Formats: sequence, structure tokens, C-alpha cells
Amino acid sequence: MTNSKKPVIDYANCMACGICSGDCPLSCIVLRKTDIDSYHKAYPVLDDYYLCNGCTRCAKACPMEAIKMM
Repeated sequence: MTNSKKPVIDYANCMACGICSGDCPLSCIVLRKTDIDSYHKAYPVLDDYYLCNGCTRCAKACPMEAIKMM
């Protein structure tokens, strides 16, 4: 199932657990070090926008509901 919607991450709710990146079947979401918080944790980013098929697995896997498909 493909969808034209792509994952958008709400970093205010994201706890940088990495579950979303582990559940992405195409490895479109990866963890990267960022300056989002003072701990410089690795947060998920949509690495390959065009490879993402909008399957929603990342959004469904997120325990914090920090990923919305838009």
C-alpha cells in the first residue's frame, strides 16, 4: 500500500527512542545527532523523502504519537 503522505515528526513529543527508524521497511527514517536538545541525542529524520512510500509503519510504531502522516 502506498500513500502520497509522508511522515512529519513532532520533536516536542519525540523521545528519540528509534523505534520508528527500526520499523521503517525501506530505511527512510534514520537517527541523526541534532541540536534539538541539550543532550544532543540522535533524533529520527526522514532521510529519503522520495523513497518513502507512505506506508505509515513509522507513525503506527511511535509510542509517543510524535509522527503524523501529512
